[in-house]
Formats: sequence, structure tokens, C-alpha cells
Amino acid sequence: MNCSDVKNLMEEYIMGELDENISNELKKHIDGCSSCKTEYDETKELIGGLKKMKESIKIKDDILEINKRNILKNTKSKKSNIKKMVSGIAVGMFVIMFLFTGSILAFPTFAFNYVPEQLPVIRQLKEIQNSFNEAKEEIEEIKRENKYIKQQNEEIKLENEELKKTIKEIEGEYITEYQTSEGIDQNDNQIIQGMVIGFIKALYRGDIESMKEMCNDEFKARLANETTEILFSNDGNYVYLNDGNVIFTQITNVAKEGEVYYVFVRLNDAVYEGVADYQLNFELEKVNGEFLISFVAKDA
Repeated sequence: MNCSDVKNLMEEYIMGELDENISNELKKHIDGCSSCKTEYDETKELIGGLKKMKESIKIKDDILEINKRNILKNTKSKKSNIKKMVSGIAVGMFVIMFLFTGSILAFPTFAFNYVPEQLPVIRQLKEIQNSFNEAKEEIEEIKRENKYIKQQNEEIKLENEELKKTIKEIEGEYITEYQTSEGIDQNDNQIIQGMVIGFIKALYRGDIESMKEMCNDEFKARLANETTEILFSNDGNYVYLNDGNVIFTQITNVAKEGEVYYVFVRLNDAVYEGVADYQLNFELEKVNGEFLISFVAKDA
């Protein structure tokens, strides 16, 4: 806590309106800072004097009582004396109101607790204070939202940092595996990855029969029978035969959702020079203890 913070909270500290932790922190600063200690002593003395003034002066009733006694006492005096008396009372009232108005502006917390609410300046101060409190709550809400967004960003960052990749051998190919999910049993993971790599190799050889052996009955019926330009004619997308030449660039670990297994493979067949990798998305199911491909789709 710095000197500026201490000075801003000085009045609330003296009035005992601060949270205990903040109050202790502020006291620790004051005890070790001569400048703030001096201001604390002066402010405390001034507020103490204003409290005593409030206790000893009842603005409305006392002024009326003084006025009444003086009028009765001086009924036989000259008009000029009466004028002087009234003028004196008016000056006194002005001084008192000046002191209280000054204290209100300097110490709003003191004013709310010790000055009559009926004074217009108090009503205005309270309206300002209410508006300030509403704005302060909105700012705090924005801060909380920003903190939440920052926390979410940090969590996403950590998730990205935790994304593991390893180079592993699958069906004689060294492929970079990305762990994009919690995955499944490692043995099952290896079996499924080997199956989809074998499927792609058969695809590029034009070996339809080998491909069918890896598929369930429904997907077997959807495989094309050509041995030249083939793939599943879903949406008119084709993968071209290239004398079995294909480069595997990435594969994900196998994820499971319900009874369906998912694995994605990125590859490049170099059919067109400069063409980027593309991706095959596989879905599999387990039938009588055996994994079978149920769907394949081409992706960018």
C-alpha cells in the first residue's frame, strides 16, 4: 500500500469503516511513514473536533433558543441593539453552517453519520455516492469477467502445451502421433491405428478386397469397385491411385465416444505438385471383439 492509497482511505480508517485486513495494512504503513503519520494525526484531530462540535451544538434548536432569550431580554432595548443582536446571530449561524458545509465536503463519511440528512448538500452527496457505488459495482463486474476470460485463456494455453506428440512405428511407417484426447487402451489404440494405415495402403494399391476385409457389412457395400481412380464417392471426393506411393504425416490417438471409435490421418500422395496434405477421418465399431471400419471421409 502506497502513500496515495493511505491518504484516500484515511477518513474511512479513522471512522472504523475499513475491512480488518485493509485496516491492519494501512496501520502498518502509517506506523512506518512519518508523512502519513502526520496527516493521520491532523485528520483525526480535525474529525474529533467536528464530532465534539456536533455534540455541543444543536444547530436548529439552540439557535432558536438563543434568539428567543435575547428577544425577551432586550424587549426594552433600542432597535439598533436588536439589529446588532440579530446580525450577530446571523453571523454565528453563517460561521456554524460554513464549518459544517466545509466538513461535509472534506469528510463525506463523517457527514453521512453526524450531519442531518435534511440538508440539501447531504441529499446531493448521497445521490452522488449512490451513483458512484453503482459505477463501482459495474467496474468490479467487468474485472470479474476479465479475470474469468483470462483464466479460460490460461487453461486453453495449458491444454495446448500439454498436447503430446510422439513419433511411432505403425505398419512399418514412422508417423507423428498427436494425442488429442484421453484416448483408449494402448493395445486397442495400436490395433486401430494399424488397421487404418493398412486400409490407406490398400487404397493406394487399388486392393479393394483387402479394404473390404477391414470394414463392416454396411460400409463394404459403399466401397467403389474401380481400380483406377477410387475412393468412396461421398460428395464426389476421390483419392487417386499413385502406385502405392503415399506419405503419412500425422495420426491422432484413438478417441471413443459412446460405441464409436475415431482416428484421423493426414497424408500426402504427391499426385499434384505443391498440393498440401489432406486428411482422412475414420470411424470404427467393435463387432464380436473385432474392430471394423464403419465410415471414412476425406477432409481438407
